[in-house]
Amino acid sequence: MKQKTRTKEEEVGRPGRSKSYYISLAALEIARGLTTGKKTESRAISTIVERYGALTEAETPDLTDGEWRELDIVLAGLSFESAGAIGRLDEVIRPYTVPSLVARVRRLTIAQRFAVVDLAERRRAAIARGEKVGPVRTMSRPVQGVRLAARA
Repeated sequence: MKQKTRTKEEEVGRPGRSKSYYISLAALEIARGLTTGKKTESRAISTIVERYGALTEAETPDLTDGEWRELDIVLAGLSFESAGAIGRLDEVIRPYTVPSLVARVRRLTIAQRFAVVDLAERRRAAIARGEKVGPVRTMSRPVQGVRLAARA
């Protein structure tokens, strides 16, 4: 009898199996701040990532198709390993785009700036994996099991 081959997802989900990730000391300290006797560092990191996903989903700005296209082009050549750079997104993109888009980005909240960069980076990652993708604004996806209250 032929044994079924398990997918990576099934393997990771099996008891006794784990998947390792390297995280910065700063990220580990944040996770440790959420740990309790019942909540491990791993679960705390999952909670943080889920919260980030829900926040960026809820805060995706209402940009025009042209603004999304321009940002997609501009952001494709930039790297945002630093959260501080995302906070200064308007300054970072200034040399590469038109003043009206810089002004528009300047008016975005910090959460909306993170959402813009997140969507653009997820689109680039999907393309690198060979997935068929639409415009950057269509990369928005619901976070399973997590819903934030609608803004007034």
